[in-house]
Amino acid sequence: MADSSNLPARASQWQAGLKAQRTGKLFLSVIFTFVTANNASAGTLYVPNNYLNIQEAIYASNPGDTIIVASGVYK
Repeated sequence: MADSSNLPARASQWQAGLKAQRTGKLFLSVIFTFVTANNASAGTLYVPNNYLNIQEAIYASNPGDTIIVASGVYK
């Protein structure tokens, strides 16, 4: 027969390991969210490659974006 006197200790160790695993996953999820949010906010828009005129690029831009305008006359 198995020694049942050690079962509470094993259960406690198992629960502690499960809690640590959940905490680690939560931590990684939070870090991933912040990293991707910062990278997604900055972009570069090109006129006339991506947008036909400067105003379209301005409308499509977000805070932190850069608009690159090729030389020429835009009307």
